[in-house]
Amino acid sequence: MKSILNHISLPAKLLLLGVFGLLLFAVPTWMYIQEGNAGVNTKILELKGVPVEKDVIELLDLMQRHRTETAFAIASKAPASAPRIALRDRVNLKTEAIGAYLRTTTIDAIIIQRFILFTALWNQLQSDVDEKNLTLLSNIKRHNDLIRAFHEINTHILDYHSLSLDSDLRSYQLIMTMLTRLPALTETIAQMQVAGVSMLLEKDVISAGDSLHMEVLINNGKLALENFNAELLKTWQYDNDLRLKYNPESDFALKKINQALAMTEDGFLKHGKRPLPEDYAAAFTQAIDDYSIFADEGCDELMILLSEQIKQYRLNQLQLLAWLIVIAIIVIIMAICVSHSITDPVSEAAKVASEVASGDLTSDLVPTGTNEMADLIHSLMKMRQRLSSMVADIKYNAATIATSSEEIAKGNNDLSSRTEEQAASVAETAASMKQLSSSILQNAENTRHAAVMASSATESALMGGEAMESVLNLMQRISTSAGQIEEITSVIDNIAYQTNILALNASVEAARAGEHGRGFAVVAEEVRALAQRSAKAAKDIKLLTGHSVEIARQGILQAHDSGDKVKQSVEAIAQTARLVNEISASSEQQTSGVTQVNISVSQMDRSIQQNAVMVEKSASSADDLAARAIQLRDMVAVFRTTAAAD
Repeated sequence: MKSILNHISLPAKLLLLGVFGLLLFAVPTWMYIQEGNAGVNTKILELKGVPVEKDVIELLDLMQRHRTETAFAIASKAPASAPRIALRDRVNLKTEAIGAYLRTTTIDAIIIQRFILFTALWNQLQSDVDEKNLTLLSNIKRHNDLIRAFHEINTHILDYHSLSLDSDLRSYQLIMTMLTRLPALTETIAQMQVAGVSMLLEKDVISAGDSLHMEVLINNGKLALENFNAELLKTWQYDNDLRLKYNPESDFALKKINQALAMTEDGFLKHGKRPLPEDYAAAFTQAIDDYSIFADEGCDELMILLSEQIKQYRLNQLQLLAWLIVIAIIVIIMAICVSHSITDPVSEAAKVASEVASGDLTSDLVPTGTNEMADLIHSLMKMRQRLSSMVADIKYNAATIATSSEEIAKGNNDLSSRTEEQAASVAETAASMKQLSSSILQNAENTRHAAVMASSATESALMGGEAMESVLNLMQRISTSAGQIEEITSVIDNIAYQTNILALNASVEAARAGEHGRGFAVVAEEVRALAQRSAKAAKDIKLLTGHSVEIARQGILQAHDSGDKVKQSVEAIAQTARLVNEISASSEQQTSGVTQVNISVSQMDRSIQQNAVMVEKSASSADDLAARAIQLRDMVAVFRTTAAAD
């Protein structure tokens, strides 16, 4: 649907909306007209049925009167009495007329069959009357059955003509009063009439059973009269003109029927004066005739009312059509005006948009009014002004961009050449850094070997220092032992000195002893000599030991001095090792730094190479941008803007 509407112009769309609006307008109107026509047709059908109902009411009246006259004929044994024959012929004529009418209608075939059966029963009744086969009681029963059957047929006739289903309250109430309640009333009164006449003709004395039967008929008559009067009052309420026109006649008919009811009560219930059959029948006939005349006039009023309703329906339809035509004309005029108020601004806006599309931004359009179209034109003019200003700016900026793009292209070309030179320099630097890195790596390796050797020398010096400490400890122990030997020698010297003294004392004692002490003196002399040698040996040992102790002391001093020098050597070697280690660590850091520098230089070389490629692409893009800027400038040049925008 959307794709179809997209190919339809705006006037055609508005026309299409108008057609749909007319359809929405026409369909309910057509339905209303059809409903009105149906109402008119129903009223016409009702109107056609009123004359038939007049014939029906007349036929019922004739049959009721025929029932009474037949009672007189049976009682007098004169079935061919002139009044009955006249009534019979009139009934036959009405029956034929109603039958002929029913055959021309589309009423249900069953109803026609019932009417044919009714006619046959009527003819059979006449034959029985003529042949004197009826009694007063069978006469009443046969006539009552026929009239009841005809009432049922009349109910279908009322339904066929929609008289029992009238939609207008005034006519419906009049129909119910004249065509339903009134025939029921006259039949009830007529049954009372024929029953009373039959009793008066047949019996000299009214029995209690007869009185009871007449009381039932009187109550039925009064009830039918109340129902009729209630319907009649409703009719008067809905139509005051009818009340003013026919109220006297209804009152007169009511007076007559009340007189007939009073006569019946007096003669059959109160056992008053016994009325003559002819007078009794005449009183009821007069009342029934008055109501029949009232019913006939009511049917005439019903026909007038239905005709007025038909005219009113038609008038309402014509008024509606007239109003609809006037409204349609107004709507069409307004639709045309609205269409122009939409399409004209849209056409002008489309023209301006077409001019803008062709590059002409100088067109001007003044909006009129404050509606959406004016807002559209106002917005379009604002768009045109903004677009004109924007295009002017684009022109200026396009020229500026074109110039700048050319300069950028030149600068990029220069930058590209310088970048290539820089890339070559960085490549050479990278090669030099690789050589330097190789040398530094070799130095670092040598330094590492020197550090290892210095560490080994330090360890050897430490071991020599430890050996000197051990020698120093041994010499200290030797010195200590020499001192102990010197002490022992001193002890031995003291012992030899005392031994010498003892030997001297022994010699003195031996000399005193004489001969006996001579051997002892020899021993003492030997001991003295031994003590002297021991003392001399002890002195020699003491001298040697002292000399050894002195030499050991000097060796200890020299060992201490050598130990100090060895310690100094160890410290110097350790410091040298630390310096070598530091140099090795620095060499390693330098090697790492040079490696990082080498990596950075390599990355720089790659980056510069990439930059060179990018600069070449940028130069190419700048050339393309310059070409496109020139193309943009040429494209924008097709727009014509106002002087203010330029």
